[in-house]
Amino acid sequence: MLTRDASAGADGKLATFFHVSGEPKRLTPEREMALYRIVQEALNNVVAHANASRADVSVAFVESEVAVTIGDDGAGFAIPDRPGELAEAGHYGLLGMRERTELAGGWLSLESEPGHGTQIEIHLPV
Repeated sequence: MLTRDASAGADGKLATFFHVSGEPKRLTPEREMALYRIVQEALNNVVAHANASRADVSVAFVESEVAVTIGDDGAGFAIPDRPGELAEAGHYGLLGMRERTELAGGWLSLESEPGHGTQIEIHLPV
């Protein structure tokens, strides 16, 4: 649903794809809601800021965790050296995604470079 909504929010200029691998497992309701909100914010950022033509959301279930990757082929940006600098640079959504992930017991990695898109990876225990 989130990928479909992101594509619609971009007036059809964004192709979105959703992939699942592994044996799906339920998370706690709190972790499911956190993950939903993180992916929602990531896709909102793609639509609002990335000027991307493609976004992918991949969910991989492994033994004791779920890994979710959100990637786009958009504008990208320079990642600050410290997480606290995300707010200083106006990346409040990214800071919120990191905080939600950590509160849910997981970790988040971020890769981006101007002109080369962005990839966010979230790992949460199941």
